[in-house]
Amino acid sequence: MARKETASETKGPSQPMLTILAVDDDALVGQLMARYLAEIECELHVYDDPARCLAAFQAKPSDIVITDMSMPGM
Repeated sequence: MARKETASETKGPSQPMLTILAVDDDALVGQLMARYLAEIECELHVYDDPARCLAAFQAKPSDIVITDMSMPGM
């Protein structure tokens, strides 16, 4: 009799969750990024203040950073 594989066996070992920081000084753009990135399994942090995002990254680096290239004060 054949043994049936469970979903966890076919996917292999679990991968750590990606951490993503997204920053844009336009809050609406940040909301849009959050909406699109919510579709993937990740730990998401969205900022509209570049200094706060930088402090968060320095405290705990992330796997991916999505940023506006021209923000006031940076």
